[in-house]
Amino acid sequence: MFSLTSNTHFGMLTSPQARTLKMEFKGLLQFTIPKNAKAFVVSDLGGNYDGLMQLLKSVDFNWETDVLISVGDLIDRGPNSLKLLKLFITEPRFYAALGNHEWMLVDAANETDPGVRSQKIRNWISKGGAWGAKIPNKKLKKIADSIVKFFYCAITVRFNDMPDKLIGITHADFPFKRWDAKTFANFDEYDYLALTCRRYRANSDPNYDYPVGGVEYTIHGHSRFERPTLKHNCLFIDTGEKESPTIVNIYSLLKTGEPGTACLTLNK
Repeated sequence: MFSLTSNTHFGMLTSPQARTLKMEFKGLLQFTIPKNAKAFVVSDLGGNYDGLMQLLKSVDFNWETDVLISVGDLIDRGPNSLKLLKLFITEPRFYAALGNHEWMLVDAANETDPGVRSQKIRNWISKGGAWGAKIPNKKLKKIADSIVKFFYCAITVRFNDMPDKLIGITHADFPFKRWDAKTFANFDEYDYLALTCRRYRANSDPNYDYPVGGVEYTIHGHSRFERPTLKHNCLFIDTGEKESPTIVNIYSLLKTGEPGTACLTLNK
């Protein structure tokens, strides 16, 4: 059985217009993978359901026992955003970090000021959200509520036979020194936004030129690279959601320390 722990610390995120919306995104999910299961992390998919199915087939994914974690940005640009959302919400061993595209959906759906909401919808459309802008408001709000309920700002994974070796997963970044309870306990809304939107480490910001303590690796999407790229112990796996998404066998990553061995990128 899975050992699941969801902490009680929630992040209140602020909209780009600095109007605080009452959306309590879940903070940190922690769980242990049992010995008989494999666990994978998949990159930004952007509505590419077929690409995900090809990746799962390529790694011989067992739908009865294995675990899949998304780094977020399941939606937008591709043709099957809603289908992917439904998959990750309904499959019992599928989990997702909150991406900035999910955040844009939730932010727009919860906006009550018509003028501001129209502006947010236009911004979302410009980023690939045209599919969602066509959905009636009431249904879009239900989709947003499901994202708030089932997506996490950060996810920690360990394996039953390697309990001291942790993997930390967020959508975009982890611009902090240590992945531990103390760090998360002191988070404010801007820290949660950093996990979802920032690119400090991906852009090799000299202020963050150090490994993250408390974990073996962190894994992120959001920032596009030609191939999975390791910066200190931070692995960036967004290799293109339309044609070439990436999946990571995280047990293999921990055992070998070789992203090239642990990662599979479609069509490359």
